Amino acid sequence: MDNKKTGYFIVLRALTYCLIDIRATDNIKKANILADVFHNIPNLLTSERSEVEIISELVETARRLECEKTITDYLEAAAKYLESRPT
Repeated sequence: MDNKKTGYFIVLRALTYCLIDIRATDNIKKANILADVFHNIPNLLTSERSEVEIISELVETARRLECEKTITDYLEAAAKYLESRPT
């Protein structure tokens, strides 16, 4: 994935989906887990890491917190949304 082309679009769109889910849930444990997965995104975006590296870190954290499917669903939905956008 080319950062110049996507501008970290996938990561930022996945973060958007995560924040919507956190806001919509009544399950505090779910909200805490999702926040744990995404709370380092601002630091990672300014750390000169590629989008691929950031996604890899997100997925690894999600695996550790046992929410990998949710996070990969966010990432896949973000990628589909990017593909559907006119250029």
